[in-house]
Amino acid sequence: MEFVGEGVANKVFIGCIDLECSDTAAFRIMPISKRYPLNSKHPVNVEMKLYQKFNKLNSLYLLPHVPLMIKNFRCKYKDVLQDENVLEEYLERVAEREIEPLVNVMILEFCHGGPIGKFVDKYQKNVRYLRCAFFQLLLTLTVSI
Repeated sequence: MEFVGEGVANKVFIGCIDLECSDTAAFRIMPISKRYPLNSKHPVNVEMKLYQKFNKLNSLYLLPHVPLMIKNFRCKYKDVLQDENVLEEYLERVAEREIEPLVNVMILEFCHGGPIGKFVDKYQKNVRYLRCAFFQLLLTLTVSI
């Protein structure tokens, strides 16, 4: 897997989902914070359920612009991370009892357009295009809730 970016709490890698490496996907490494009770309202679980709803709407061809969640699972950090520096960073946070010892891994359809920040930078002078894109994003969130 190759590191491609990160959000507030997640790191994203691109990797192969088959042995021939004919299909690539985005692997979101989602640490499970101990700041919240580990129940259905935990942010990691809420996000997973949201993607499940997106998948259902995608299957009905209602939201073709949202990446599909291919798989979601929990495992030990060392079972999924090959980068020693990243692994060490997470294991330190586990030792400090900041995050759970298991990590949530979400495998998503890889979007070749890149992260939304790059999209905004690219089209910042085309306000009409950005308005349309953000309207679609808000519509997606409205329909899924």
